[in-house]
Amino acid sequence: MELEKARELTLQLARPAGVEWLWLDDALGRVLALDIKAERSLPSNPRSLFDGYALGGEHTRRDPGIGLVQLDLEPGLLAAGDFREGPLGPGQCIRVLTGASLPGGCDAVIPEEETLPGGDRVEIRGPVSPGFGILPAGSDVREGDTLLTRGCFLTPSRLAMLVAVGVTRAPVFRRPAVAVLATGDEVVELGESAGKSGIFCNNRYLLSWLAGLYGAEVVQLGTSPDDPRIIAARLEEARADVLITTGGTGRGERDCVSRVWQMLGVEPLFRQLNVSPGRNASLGMRDRNVFWGLPGNPWAAQFVFEELIAPMLRRFQGVPNPGPFELPGRTTRRMIKKKGFHKAVRGGLRLQEDVLYFEPLETGAGSTFANIRDHFAYTLLGPDVVEVPAGSSIRIRAHDLPCLPLQWLDSIGLRGRAV
Repeated sequence: MELEKARELTLQLARPAGVEWLWLDDALGRVLALDIKAERSLPSNPRSLFDGYALGGEHTRRDPGIGLVQLDLEPGLLAAGDFREGPLGPGQCIRVLTGASLPGGCDAVIPEEETLPGGDRVEIRGPVSPGFGILPAGSDVREGDTLLTRGCFLTPSRLAMLVAVGVTRAPVFRRPAVAVLATGDEVVELGESAGKSGIFCNNRYLLSWLAGLYGAEVVQLGTSPDDPRIIAARLEEARADVLITTGGTGRGERDCVSRVWQMLGVEPLFRQLNVSPGRNASLGMRDRNVFWGLPGNPWAAQFVFEELIAPMLRRFQGVPNPGPFELPGRTTRRMIKKKGFHKAVRGGLRLQEDVLYFEPLETGAGSTFANIRDHFAYTLLGPDVVEVPAGSSIRIRAHDLPCLPLQWLDSIGLRGRAV
């Protein structure tokens, strides 16, 4: 199946799985399911912008040529959290600190350093413009204003907004449950002996961590030998919205994902993709459950996950536009491929003269682990592309995107500078 068609199909399969209300302490990173409106204005009363004196209104309308003005100083001090019942009259003032709620009748605050206090009188040079030194009521948000809209991520900054207006709980979309099972006679778990031919199943860990980064509740199914009955039993017992197996998607004697799906009654939606890596990825459905068969190669599985499964998981959580994140850039080297399929080219990033350059990884250059460690970006070449000359404009994507902002900034030289 063509990649873009597969992307449309997977998004159609992902329907939000309901709404739950969470205390704000537990809502970080979740997706809002309903609009939230402010139930109060903030600030609820006018407040002072600095330490000084809150002034009654008559002096603010005096002739600009007037000299010193003497005001009657009311007893007491208003600090943040204090409230005075009675209003100020014309010609009166009261000492206030930053953030204090201002009494009625006050239409300006003058800084302390611009006054000459003396006993029960305060001298100022008048006039003072009405509203000077005051943060008006509702200047941050007014009662009834929409604070956050359905489909937005609840980040620390957004959650702090809700706290500021007294919201205690938020309605969020439920997280999808994702079960991950690694298959293969050769795969072993961490802590087990790999012997001479065993392989530690980093694939399952990789996909589980990715699923968790994209908001899923991960169900670990461990590893299974290439036995269709064992694999089918593990999947049948799992309680998950999305079930992922890795390995066994080819056409070899021990590639048994298709037989497992037959045993479980899974309807295949596609068995191959026109992509490299990840050609042998498959997608199926049974009732409301989504089944993915991903290649045993971890980096092929990761590419399919980031291109198709990650957007699907975001859609499960109510994100309206879960397409891949891209940045514009230019390639430093020529890239070539055969016609007829999408190809992901891994590479590194470099910033030069405010242009983001993508440095494609040369085939056969360096060890696999070094390449993965140092080349976390990739670009996707379309089916009709056979050559991309050096210097061409391209679109850049990233592996492990939710974890990468600081690494990106370090690698391209953006940390510590204005952009």
